[in-house]
Amino acid sequence: MPFTVRSEFLESNLTLFYLNEQVTSRKDQYQYWCRRDEPYRYVSVNDFVEAFKVFHVGNALGLELQVPFDRTKNHPAALTTSKFGISRMELLKACFSREWLLMKRNSFIYIIKVVQVRNMHFGS
Repeated sequence: MPFTVRSEFLESNLTLFYLNEQVTSRKDQYQYWCRRDEPYRYVSVNDFVEAFKVFHVGNALGLELQVPFDRTKNHPAALTTSKFGISRMELLKACFSREWLLMKRNSFIYIIKVVQVRNMHFGS
């Protein structure tokens, strides 16, 4: 049974993603209306959310999310314990390395600008 709930959740989640991306605007929703015997009615995002919460998949998801996450059962390396993955010195080195690379790529611009400034200084 849990596999079925996960499978249905995945299908429903993909459907929600698709619907959220494509169908929520008033202009586009009409073309996806599948009940041709009923007149078209715009379904707002709030109505869609409420219907999903009442649906068995949304209900199962809500129950699953109510259980707090137990960090003791998790692998220690799975969650970060610091703000950055590396030290500040390593971040500083990486930034300087990136800037140095960019300066080397555009060195001709720096050389031309230095020559222009030198000519302006000594020319007047």
